[in-house]
Amino acid sequence: MINFLEKRNHGQLEAAVCFIYFNHKRQKDQTISGILASLLRQIFETQSRASSIIEEFYNIYSKQNAHYTDGELQGILCRGFATFGKAYIVLDGLDKYSSNYEDKIIQDLLATLLSLGSHVKVMATSRVLSGMEGIFKKLEAKRLEIYARDEDIQLYVKDRVENELFFAMHLIDIIVDKITHAAKSR
Repeated sequence: MINFLEKRNHGQLEAAVCFIYFNHKRQKDQTISGILASLLRQIFETQSRASSIIEEFYNIYSKQNAHYTDGELQGILCRGFATFGKAYIVLDGLDKYSSNYEDKIIQDLLATLLSLGSHVKVMATSRVLSGMEGIFKKLEAKRLEIYARDEDIQLYVKDRVENELFFAMHLIDIIVDKITHAAKSR
């Protein structure tokens, strides 16, 4: 999806594309402040039009050696995104953001991102889990179910299994078939 958005908007100064990949092993490190700062960094590194706004913010806080609040980060991010006609934020693996899927932290993150402006579009990927579905339902979010093709699953699993030395070669095809079949039955 990110590749598609970047290609679709390549060369267009009116669009910003940012993304966050969530990792269940880094839940404690992935705070709202960290996520907002990462989005700011992405805008700054790839989009020169917002750099003066972000640079001004950085200079104020680095000179004072002060820490910024989530609200201040949200404000500067909103100003940065306002320099674009369109902005896309992709959240991949949102269900990995918190181990409690009904957790208020996910709702707070989504509310923060959705408040950045009507031209900012947020897309989140998540496994189908009841808590996550409840969160998306409250937001009245559009939903699209996607499934991996058998060939993609087989290619991915085979690549992962072949890189593990402890598997006997004759077991690889059996493992690939079992995982592909399990993915279909969902």
